[in-house]
Amino acid sequence: MDPIRIVIVDDHPNTASMLARVLMKVDSPVEVITASGAEEALHRIGDQGVDILITDFMMPGINGLEFIEMLSAEKKPEHVILITAYDTPGLAVSAKRLQVKDYLVKPVQPDKIREVVKKAIAELRPPPPKSLGSQFDRSCKILVADDNPDHLRLLSTRLKDGGYQFIPAWDGEDALKKAREDPPDLILLDINMPKKDGFQVLEEIRSDPSTAHIPVIVITAARIGPKDMRDGLVLGADDYVIKPFDWRELAARIQSKLRVKLAEDLLRQKNQALGVLPKIGSVLKEKRSVQELANSVTLVLRDELKICSARIDIFMKDGTAFCSDQNVNGSRINGSKSGAEAINLPNFVKEVTSTRHYLWVEDASQDTKWQHFAEPGVVSLVSLPLIGMKGFWGVLSIFDNKPTPFTVEFLNILEAVALFATLALENIQ
Repeated sequence: MDPIRIVIVDDHPNTASMLARVLMKVDSPVEVITASGAEEALHRIGDQGVDILITDFMMPGINGLEFIEMLSAEKKPEHVILITAYDTPGLAVSAKRLQVKDYLVKPVQPDKIREVVKKAIAELRPPPPKSLGSQFDRSCKILVADDNPDHLRLLSTRLKDGGYQFIPAWDGEDALKKAREDPPDLILLDINMPKKDGFQVLEEIRSDPSTAHIPVIVITAARIGPKDMRDGLVLGADDYVIKPFDWRELAARIQSKLRVKLAEDLLRQKNQALGVLPKIGSVLKEKRSVQELANSVTLVLRDELKICSARIDIFMKDGTAFCSDQNVNGSRINGSKSGAEAINLPNFVKEVTSTRHYLWVEDASQDTKWQHFAEPGVVSLVSLPLIGMKGFWGVLSIFDNKPTPFTVEFLNILEAVALFATLALENIQ
């Protein structure tokens, strides 16, 4: 695919070169051409045309609006951005008549022009349509409970081709065990199975808080009377599909349920994160030592966010270093009088300490940079620096044992937790 062709016209060379440097850093491939006036721009455009034109209004000779009118239909840019130091109603009306898409008043901040151009590029080059399963940020796990090997093989092939992770279960007890050990994103549940039938499994799934939120589609060739369907829906089934089924219909239902679950997961994550702030604020008011603070912060994060572990590494100004690591199996707290080097720091702490920037890994299995220093069982990670008025204090980290679609809002809440902890540390010091 050819790069997006951007032409910048401004009679101030410094302005044109500044804009060019800014736009060369956008994510999409671009070709940026600068010109000091309309005639030079026409010459540099040549016969290739323009995708995005950024032009100043006030220029010697031919002004920006006159230049736009001069461009022939073949050279007409898809997107025009007019920049002016004089914001007058008449100019805005004329710009609109010439189909100027964006009208910016000087001084224009680099971030603003980058944002406008990125939006224009997205309109000119929309992403290709996504295939089955790829519309989600990660590969969703689907548990299929069915004692028929042929059905399992068929669904295994279909789901894997669709980009999903396939988890088989041969009977009701196996399905419950796998759903509790590693909760899937969706369950396809047969009714007639050994040990426990589908209705028993469904009832236990809905009564267990760790699995109650998982969408369940009942797939069966038996017990398909109205009462059976009604019983399944009353027990909490999200959908009911009768064998033999059309794969395209089932695929559409799977996608629909996963979209709803993804939205609910993000809302649940946000609500959990918001609930952390008042609890963190409350416990930090009562702490009088670094050890107490470290232990309390990690304990609240682990329990309130329902994650597998939370860790805080604190480097005091007197050379004392503390680490508190709260996980589902308990906690580890240690301190040292010889500084941060005395604690065997993992690489994620070293990286944040070095860069003073957060580290955000949604799925370690898909991140080659993270794979070589991932701790056993850790799949997702957010690690933030503790930076206050008196400098750098350490690193706060949370971990989970499954891919987690962290959001910007979630990161903002964690940054607030890090700020609370930093302020408390500075008060103790």
